[in-house]
Amino acid sequence: MNAALSPTRLTLLGALLLILPMVVPACSGRLSGGGGGSGVPSAPPTVLPPLLEAAPLAAPTLISAVPDLDRLAVRWSAADKSVALALFVGPDPATLFDGAPVADPLTGDSLIVSGLPGGGDLTAGLARVVSGGFEPTGALLTVTMRAPVFVNVTANPVGANGLSPASAYPTIFPALLDGLIAGGANLWIAGGSYPPSALPVFPNVHLYGGFAADFALETRDPVAMPTILPGLAGQQVVSIDGPGLVILDGLVLDGQAMAKVGLQAINAPIELRGTTILNCLGPGLRLRGDLFGEAVPMVLVDCILLGNAAEGASIIGAVGLSARGCRFESNVQEGADFDDLTIDVFKDVAIAFSDCRFAGNGSEGLDLDMAVPLLGSPGGDFEVSIENCVFEQNGASGLLLDVDFSAASGAPSYPDLAGRGRPGEPLSRRASRPGC
Repeated sequence: MNAALSPTRLTLLGALLLILPMVVPACSGRLSGGGGGSGVPSAPPTVLPPLLEAAPLAAPTLISAVPDLDRLAVRWSAADKSVALALFVGPDPATLFDGAPVADPLTGDSLIVSGLPGGGDLTAGLARVVSGGFEPTGALLTVTMRAPVFVNVTANPVGANGLSPASAYPTIFPALLDGLIAGGANLWIAGGSYPPSALPVFPNVHLYGGFAADFALETRDPVAMPTILPGLAGQQVVSIDGPGLVILDGLVLDGQAMAKVGLQAINAPIELRGTTILNCLGPGLRLRGDLFGEAVPMVLVDCILLGNAAEGASIIGAVGLSARGCRFESNVQEGADFDDLTIDVFKDVAIAFSDCRFAGNGSEGLDLDMAVPLLGSPGGDFEVSIENCVFEQNGASGLLLDVDFSAASGAPSYPDLAGRGRPGEPLSRRASRPGC
């Protein structure tokens, strides 16, 4: 059952473009606003059946990209295996699809590309092969081509320097320090459970898990050989602060019901791919941008936020978030909570969820509060896209959109809403107003 929300734009103090093809089979089936929250007390999270493997994403997309010095291993997901796909790799995301693909057509679900230029940043993306050309689809993933630093929990600490599989570091922190000194590094981390830690990940340091002891790209498998990073009591398992892209690909951050937060990123661009964050005392993922400033870009692909004692993801400030194929499940509070999303003068903020599942959370599945913009934010847009998402078994609304700025403007803010949730559960429409 689909509910489609026609595009609506509010122009006095900001703008909201909301496109909502969604599935809401078992939530309360309403859109409402209440000045920063639903007013519904959090209920214990619904106990879901054992998690099954996620269905392939409706839109083909890359879900992993792991660089070596001159090679790149990519994996993708596509529900329709008959769709012809091509892989593009290049230095400039703006012109990525202008040239020829590096592989066309693709077969299977993974590929290693050789002979790429080393020492710089590249972007990888997929495109459908269509009549007369190519049609981009899915996430664009960033990589930095350089030799890896090796980490293996079973390695001998004597003589460890991270320069080869034979001299791999047995713990992650020395490899992070190498990245700090060098101004960036790619950490290849073998599967296994590492000592409980609170890890600062420095700008331009990228972590890739799921390797066997020989660190062969061809046999990397984060599902069969999970790289597990347990947390310490009262700490963040991973903390990121400041400019410089940080990537986590194929990791499990386990709060062990002791760590305060799984991953905290403050004003830091991040890409999380195939990463699971679970069992934290607070939110699994805490993302913070400046209250008013340039939106910090953050990308989540094929991630799971599960069983955290607060939100699955807590987001505040000017953050531009794109999430594809992610699961926000069985968290005590919201699956994902924007409280509040903010916007600056002449700045845009874009939020996009596609192929995501919000299930069994104690409060809302997705709670998105858009604050009154600074000085009315002339020319600035909130752009929100929610496509092919599932909201089910949440304690409050599956999806709650709270448009605070419309009340301050005095402008009507009732988006046209068509469709329904369960039979007999009509979707309602309401926006924030003074006193609501």
